[in-house]
Amino acid sequence: MSWVAAALRHSPKAQGIEADNWTNERLCAAIERRFGIRYSRGHVWKIATDLELSHLIRKVRR
Repeated sequence: MSWVAAALRHSPKAQGIEADNWTNERLCAAIERRFGIRYSRGHVWKIATDLELSHLIRKVRR
């Protein structure tokens, strides 16, 4: 969890993602790349919420 918290506090670019803001999808991809574990977007949101960092994840409007 400490890695996720640290990742969220920095730009996604630090994880090799060409974007300025975090989204659930981007965080899912970063976690999978780092740990080889695929979490659902809902689970990633829960992780960020439990870390009190969900405010750093932007919602994507479709």
